[in-house]
Amino acid sequence: MKGQLADTEKRIENLMNAIEQGIITDTTKDRLAQLESKKKEIEIAILQEKIKKPFLTKEQIQFGIERFRNLDITTLEGKRRLIDGFVNSIYLYDDKFTITFNFKDGTQTVFFSELEATKNSDIKSLGAP
Repeated sequence: MKGQLADTEKRIENLMNAIEQGIITDTTKDRLAQLESKKKEIEIAILQEKIKKPFLTKEQIQFGIERFRNLDITTLEGKRRLIDGFVNSIYLYDDKFTITFNFKDGTQTVFFSELEATKNSDIKSLGAP
């Protein structure tokens, strides 16, 4: 898209040079309006892509990781901060649950039948008296 934007800006500049030299017709005006409209559309598309996929600097990534360096996961608050940092949401259904993580393609669906198949799960057990 940045290439398209640069190409459109070059075309606008060429038309402006022609207008400055006195070459002005209805076609020139119409073409300039079309190119300016196209430029705005491309700029909007670029901004929308930046919003979808924000660019993180090295410092931002480093800060995000270092937040967890001194985290005490033996405390309830530490566990909550760790989960809040990596888990976006959990959707609970009758037969499954879906966990959405805070990273690209970060969704995992787990069926309760899969949990019952493993002997390590205590999902059916009752709490302590």
